[in-house]
Amino acid sequence: MQLAKKTTLKMADIVTESIQTSQSYLHSRDSEDYDVVMQLEEMVNKLDTEITSYLLKIMKQSGNSADVAETYTKTLEIVKNYERMSDLSTNLVELYNMTVEGRETFSEEAMEDIDTMYKLLLDMLHRSMKIYQNEDSAGYELLLQDEEYMDLIEDKYREKHFRRLADGICDTKFASSVFVDVLSTLERIADHGVNVARNVNSAVKMHSSGH
Repeated sequence: MQLAKKTTLKMADIVTESIQTSQSYLHSRDSEDYDVVMQLEEMVNKLDTEITSYLLKIMKQSGNSADVAETYTKTLEIVKNYERMSDLSTNLVELYNMTVEGRETFSEEAMEDIDTMYKLLLDMLHRSMKIYQNEDSAGYELLLQDEEYMDLIEDKYREKHFRRLADGICDTKFASSVFVDVLSTLERIADHGVNVARNVNSAVKMHSSGH
C-alpha cells in the first residue's frame, strides 16, 4: 500500500502544479500555460488508472481482509478527489481561454479577488496533502474553518461582482459571465482538498477508538 500512497502523493503534486499553472495562465494569457494544464490532466488521468488497478490487485490478493479494504477505500476516495481537482483546473483554464479569445480582461478588482482565493486554496491543498502524507489530522479543524471562510469570500466576491455589473464597471461579455464560474470552481477545488483530509481524519479516528 505504501507504493499506492507514494504515487497518490505524486499525483497530488501534479494537481497542485496544474492549479498553480491555471493561475499563471490567468495572468500570462500565454497558450503554453494552457497546454501545460492539459498535459498535466493527462498525467493525472494516467496515474488515476494505474493506482486504481494496482489497488484492485492488492485487494484481490488480500482475500478481502477488512484492514486492506478500509485502506483501499480510503486511498481510492483520495485519488478520485485529486482527479476531480485536476478536471476543475482544466475547467478554469477553459474559462480563462474564453476571455482570451474574446480579447477581454477581468477588472483589476476581479483579478485581486481571484488571486486571494487562489492563495487560500493553494495553502489549504498544501496542508490537506500534509495531513494525508503524515496520517496526522492535527490541522484538520483549522482546515474546516478555512473551508467555511472560502465559502464566505466566494459569496462576498460574487456580491461585489454584481455591484460592479450594476455600476457598469464590468461591461465585458465573457469575463463578467465567467467570473462567478471561476469563483465557484475554486471553491469546489477547496472542497475536494478538505475531502482528502476528511478521509484521513475518519481513518485516524477509527483506529484510535480501537476499531
